Amino acid sequence: MSQLDDLISQRRKKRNELRSLGENPYPAKTKRTHSLAVALASFGALSKAKKKVSLAGRIMLARPYGAITFMKINDGTGEIQFLFRMKELPEKQRAIVQCVDIGDFISATGVLLLSKTGEKTLEVSSLSVLAKALRPLPDKWHGLADVEERFRRRYLDTLMDKDVKARFELRAKIVTAVRSEFVRDGFLEVETPILQGVPAGAAARPFKTHLTALDIPLYLRIAPELYLKELLVGGYEKVVELGRLFRNEGMDTTHNPEFTSVEGYWAYQDAEGLMKYLERFLMRVLDVSGIGRTTHFREHKITWKAPIARKDFRELVKQHSGIDIAKATMDEMHAALVSHGIEPPKIKTEGEYYEMLFKKLCQSHLIQPTFVTGHPLALSPLAKAREDGLFADRFQLVVGGFELINAYSELNDPEEQAARFEKSQADVDKGSGEAQRGDEEFVEALEYGMPPAAGFGIGIDRLVMVLTNASNIREVILFPTMRPKDK
Repeated sequence: MSQLDDLISQRRKKRNELRSLGENPYPAKTKRTHSLAVALASFGALSKAKKKVSLAGRIMLARPYGAITFMKINDGTGEIQFLFRMKELPEKQRAIVQCVDIGDFISATGVLLLSKTGEKTLEVSSLSVLAKALRPLPDKWHGLADVEERFRRRYLDTLMDKDVKARFELRAKIVTAVRSEFVRDGFLEVETPILQGVPAGAAARPFKTHLTALDIPLYLRIAPELYLKELLVGGYEKVVELGRLFRNEGMDTTHNPEFTSVEGYWAYQDAEGLMKYLERFLMRVLDVSGIGRTTHFREHKITWKAPIARKDFRELVKQHSGIDIAKATMDEMHAALVSHGIEPPKIKTEGEYYEMLFKKLCQSHLIQPTFVTGHPLALSPLAKAREDGLFADRFQLVVGGFELINAYSELNDPEEQAARFEKSQADVDKGSGEAQRGDEEFVEALEYGMPPAAGFGIGIDRLVMVLTNASNIREVILFPTMRPKDK
């Protein structure tokens, strides 16, 4: 028997002893008059009145000293010390104390007082068990040393590491600020299908499933874009959706197959106006969430200020690769990647080359918030073209070396959109898993007329990464996708 098996066996024996004492180790009802946060905030008045209170929480530390036992209890709102004077407790209560372990949830009634060392304490007169933990918690000081186990058993990670718990609380504040600021600005929050017949709206490989009731293939959405733009056709001016997206692609420090995004579309707006709006919007989110205008990411100090610096896609590629993508052939782009020690894309399309030149050679140089403008049209099948016809009226926000926001003036010419879909579908047929798929129903919707508009997508996980100085996207997703243990 392993040491862990032995510990679990001992805890099961204690659970059975509780039952033999007439104690249910998993009762439905909790006796609690105050949360620990409220009890600590009202400590002076409650202790002065010598009024009995009932507090509950998980045992995080236990220190028996013969006739006296101390326990540290945490209920998620705060932490307090419980004091048990063993000789003054009834026999059954003493037996219950002997049956509890670190990790158990308990409820206790008593009087609040200051210990000899000045620590806020509940002197316990009666105790009940709320949930007997059969497995021991990780070591308090070392927590979960294995990073994979931290992500796999996040419940222990947040329990044992206050910084991890705080990061997810801050994430919640950021999400709340993003949602409330969009609503404040007149965006209508909507919900669109997660199961879609055509996985369109972005350049990504989808997850495929099957609907038995209708005997049809379906896909987990890679983006809500086309449905949201159909709502502009339907008469809405500003729509936004915050939710999960799914992309069956590689996993690395900035990619998880399941992630959170907020997408919005604004009628009668263009990329330039949207850029000015979003930089002001981001500053408000930083203020409302309490983060402030200066953050740190990895070894960098990030300064957030409006107006955000702008750089041209074409000029960045020229600066870092030495080629002009407006004139370069695919062979020249291929040679440029090879000369920098980068393996060229397996599927040879213009879009794949443009994407690789920018991501592999340019992005890492963009640490401070930067709007990258003027992407090649081959990378932007849903965006309006600039007057030159080669580049899109599009921008991305890059911070810390990776993209946080993608946005553009929306293409609303149905015949041009159909032609773009046909061209990108040809790349799909070549085997490109990243190319945009066509959607005939969306083209039909455009034929009814969509107003000029601009749209955006913000990667919430990456935004939280940058704002909380997380080195890996899995640090900001509560339950990231993990390889099964047996694999």
